[in-house]
Amino acid sequence: ALALALAGVMAVLWLLARRGVPFKIRRKLVKVRVAGRSMAKRPQYVLMALSMGLTAQMTFITMMAVLAASCGLDLEYRLWIFAFPLAKLSALTPATLGGIGVREAALGALLKPFGVAFATAVAIGLMWETIVVAGGLLAGVITLAAGRAGKKVASGKRAFIE
Repeated sequence: ALALALAGVMAVLWLLARRGVPFKIRRKLVKVRVAGRSMAKRPQYVLMALSMGLTAQMTFITMMAVLAASCGLDLEYRLWIFAFPLAKLSALTPATLGGIGVREAALGALLKPFGVAFATAVAIGLMWETIVVAGGLLAGVITLAAGRAGKKVASGKRAFIE
């Protein structure tokens, strides 16, 4: 699959070289080249960002596995490492807002061959989504309150968060 993708990229580059690249695309390619050179000069930052992203995703997978175990669904951790990221990727399809429903259906379909009932996997996926949305709403309320408190402090008025 990787060789096929590489061959496709090479074919597109060959066609672009033969016919000339439109100005808008050249401008974007220059930005990509500049970004690539910047990353090559500072690989420690790229590695740090990659490790932080992988740590965050592994934390989400672990939290999902713990949530499922607390609901009585005991699966091996490696199955969660397989199913959860693929279900999250399926949410990129532009079928629903934020991928809600698509992600859960994909999780149910991915876990079904391992003996998990489709409805159980969907229910656990919806519980996870509820936790994520509630956490986002709570963070938004805290940010809003902190922003208002900061404005009042800066203007000399008394803040409502003390």
